[in-house]
Amino acid sequence: MEGRIIIARNPHAVAKPAELPAATQRAIGSPFAEVREGAVQDLDCMLQGNDKGLAVAAREALERLLDDDSRKVSAAAERSLSVFLKPKADSLTLSPPTPVIAEQTESQVEREPRKHKVLPRSILMPWNWLGGAGLVTLALLAVVLVGFALIRGGADNGEVVPSPTQAPSARTIPTSTEVEPTSTTVIPGPTATLTPVITKTRERDGGVMVYVEGDTFLMGSTKGNSNEQPVHSVALDSFWIDKYEVTNAKYRQCVEAGACPEPERWDDSDLNAPNQPVVWVSWNDASTYCQWAGARLPTEAQWEYAARGPNRNTYPWGNNEPTCKLAEFNGCSGKTVPVGSFPTGVSWCGALDMAGNVREWVADWYEKTYRATRQTNPSGPETGKQKVLRGGGWNLDPFRIRSAFRYAYFTDNGYFNLGFRCAGTSTASP
Repeated sequence: MEGRIIIARNPHAVAKPAELPAATQRAIGSPFAEVREGAVQDLDCMLQGNDKGLAVAAREALERLLDDDSRKVSAAAERSLSVFLKPKADSLTLSPPTPVIAEQTESQVEREPRKHKVLPRSILMPWNWLGGAGLVTLALLAVVLVGFALIRGGADNGEVVPSPTQAPSARTIPTSTEVEPTSTTVIPGPTATLTPVITKTRERDGGVMVYVEGDTFLMGSTKGNSNEQPVHSVALDSFWIDKYEVTNAKYRQCVEAGACPEPERWDDSDLNAPNQPVVWVSWNDASTYCQWAGARLPTEAQWEYAARGPNRNTYPWGNNEPTCKLAEFNGCSGKTVPVGSFPTGVSWCGALDMAGNVREWVADWYEKTYRATRQTNPSGPETGKQKVLRGGGWNLDPFRIRSAFRYAYFTDNGYFNLGFRCAGTSTASP
């Protein structure tokens, strides 16, 4: 049979490598393995971006880092490349790549008729060999299985977590900050009425904040990376957090007031609309803005609790996989979208866009693993080299926009998918 070979164009073949940012180049050449490991994270972010030239340069750099002297650095580079090169399930539904040579027509393909094995009728009809007793046994077994499923209907999202003797498994009301909670309150399920959202508006920038009632919860995840572990108990006081990510319009107020520097590449028409979240802001810029607005950056624990809630949801809206109606992530619009565009993706406390759109700076220095002991109002390590990012971005896959996913970046660097929201301490109930 004669046929034509279809050669698909490589989407990266036509792109020339761009020059990597100077900070990333310095980090790659650093004599310290931890700094080079941080460079791998930067390159991974570039690899997922829309800048093809930068993606090619990042890929080439990661391939060189596969031979790094540090096993951690080479392993991180290998993971990043494997995720990037792994075929995505949703890509199978897209149109095929542009062929160089025309594809064969259906008439040019010889098809062999399918051969079906015909089974005896006695095998196809199970009641012929089960008999009356077998049918009764199957019916009883089905009833037992259905009952077992109903009993487990209220179970959590499948994560392996500490036993109830180690930490609370439902929403708990602590009697004090030092004593383990004893009383419990059942949280409504996904079909129940949500807790009423309490809001307030900041005077200086008009930012809307939602109230998050203090509680004890289990922070971390056993379903993600090692830096999301160990799962541990955290007690938080009540606090406020921004309902939306800070927008270009709000950040411009700070720039015009002379308190904030203008973001890098603010002239990008894909990212600079007034209601889009501000990007290309460093941690220092984000912290400066929140202080100017009369607020602060949220701690990592506050951010995770506002996103996941006492039910420890995988995503802000629950445990269902993300769609383009719930969040802005890889495969949707291909850029940031106006804040509040996904009301069905709201978190339990009323905060929006906590998955996708932009990664968000939080207050804490990054630590590779959590501390296993129970903590009260944790604020992270006292010092560090990078600050924590949460929430994923518009160019990242579902795994990386999970509410427990952690990332880290240098404090003086911004990027096209880095933004933030502010938070505030609550001194009394609203």
